[in-house]
Amino acid sequence: MGDINSLKMINDAFGHLAGDGIIYATGKVIKKCCRPTDLAARWGGDEFVLLLPNADGDTAKKIVERMNQAAALASVDQGVLSIAFGWDTKYAVTENIMTVFKNAESRMYKQKLKMKPEVSEMTIATIMNTLFEKSGGEKNHAENVCFYCRCIAEAMHLSEQEIEIMKTASYLHDIGKVAIDKKVLEKADCLSDEEWELIKRHPEIGYHITNTSADQSEIALAILGHHEWWDGNGYPKGLSGTDIPLLSRIIAIACAYDTILTKRPDKKPDNSREAVSAIMAGAGSQFDPEIVSLFVNQVNNLAVEKTAQHHNKII
Repeated sequence: MGDINSLKMINDAFGHLAGDGIIYATGKVIKKCCRPTDLAARWGGDEFVLLLPNADGDTAKKIVERMNQAAALASVDQGVLSIAFGWDTKYAVTENIMTVFKNAESRMYKQKLKMKPEVSEMTIATIMNTLFEKSGGEKNHAENVCFYCRCIAEAMHLSEQEIEIMKTASYLHDIGKVAIDKKVLEKADCLSDEEWELIKRHPEIGYHITNTSADQSEIALAILGHHEWWDGNGYPKGLSGTDIPLLSRIIAIACAYDTILTKRPDKKPDNSREAVSAIMAGAGSQFDPEIVSLFVNQVNNLAVEKTAQHHNKII
């Protein structure tokens, strides 16, 4: 049995045509590595089943190794090609084929679980690199927002674990923009109503991409809520006040601060005053007023220093 890893993430990030490309590439890999007497078929959405006549466990293992090597070298347009395999052998006519099938399936799922963290990390890295290539300013924005969020989290005395989650969620907060057309992301003029609706989908897309397991749910929820407003006028769910996850409220301030600073290509460190004024003006409506107060009083100096260092590097 074979199961494609992270196919849902690829579908969410790049669309189902990209996912179809991964399925097609998987079929080619399996067909190439099987013997003439073997039978391979697609069993479900992301699953394949192989029947290997007159093959013991060692032979099956060698065939799987060939397929894994071929998958690692396979060229795909978008995403990462990775397959989890499991196998079992029927040695006697009296053995129940369904028991053999279930054993192979069980081992496949165990292998999939073992591979999941590494494959998810690789897939997310691929998605983020695609976003950075699509929109030039997104990498700096992700790094800046991550820095500001870490400063806020430390000033709030969050635990080390919470700070690590904060760093990941803030860096990935715009990952859903990978599914939005480059022309819309880079458009200098005002967006049409239709284009604005596309932009507003990115928190939901980001949530679906990152919500791959229970231990990633806090990151996914932080991404989903980073455009919610304190007064309930945000999106996508219209949450308000403390119903908005804390990490989302932190990201919202950091994201807005960096966005205001980067609107003008000739920005200087002094422009941080304008950004701070805008953040303060949004306290109680767009932003959590307590976090705004902490940001202005404790974090802003670090933010100004970072902006100044960045500006000096440009000069």
